[in-house]
Amino acid sequence: MIQGPNVDWFAIAPEVVLIGGAFLLLLVAAFARGYERGISVILGGATLAAAAAFAIAAWGDRVVTMAGAFRVDELTEVVRLTVVAVAALVILLSIGGRSEEHTSELQSRFGISYAVFCLK
Repeated sequence: MIQGPNVDWFAIAPEVVLIGGAFLLLLVAAFARGYERGISVILGGATLAAAAAFAIAAWGDRVVTMAGAFRVDELTEVVRLTVVAVAALVILLSIGGRSEEHTSELQSRFGISYAVFCLK
């Protein structure tokens, strides 16, 4: 039997939460026509709050997981919280917009902020 690498799910929880939130935002954009703006703001805020909570809870833990492919160090912690703060700012700035274009922009920026987060 092939043994897979050990995965510390708590160490990668902020990334998993952001991926799940981005996926849910895409589903909302695809299926909740007419309501996606309010739902996107709430869902985006909840996703960022959960990711921040996991990042803060794991603060100070130095972990190497997934056979050395993922490392949590000081830079990882700072980047995690910086991305969450920037994405939260984008959500707050998008609340004032009224057009459908702004909702798509919010979702795009959330995806872009996650991509930046992955590049760490």
